[in-house]
Amino acid sequence: MSRKVKYVVEDNKLYQLKKDGTKTELKGEKLFYAVGNAVTDNGYGREIVIVGIRSTRKVEKTFVSAFQISGQEVNISTNAISKETVFKLGHAICHPDDDFDVDRGLELAIRHAKSSKRELVANSYSLLGNDRCENIVKDEFSYISNNLKDYINGK
Repeated sequence: MSRKVKYVVEDNKLYQLKKDGTKTELKGEKLFYAVGNAVTDNGYGREIVIVGIRSTRKVEKTFVSAFQISGQEVNISTNAISKETVFKLGHAICHPDDDFDVDRGLELAIRHAKSSKRELVANSYSLLGNDRCENIVKDEFSYISNNLKDYINGK
């Protein structure tokens, strides 16, 4: 049986909880989140937590240049290591019968973001700066709030 990874947020820093109760800060990852509520068609309120995690990763790329020398085609391959900025989203929606716990909501949304295969990737850090990441999280919150019925029903 695999153990689910647990996360906690303190002072806007993201930590991973270990089995022995200690925690490790996940450096190089920036957390963005929004917490609020929305009302379903039947009048039930739902608390929603949206999390965005921005990180960087190294990527090895191969560039191939082709040109002609004395009528012969020459190909030159160059390997380079570059950084990509990656942004992932996750969300958690509280059931109306449960007491809302923001820490539990953050933990679930973080887990969903980290396990998500969907990601926004930029080869320039400035394309995913703080303002843009904050706006993406706000837009995702707005979208889920406006389409809450689809998320609850699993569409």
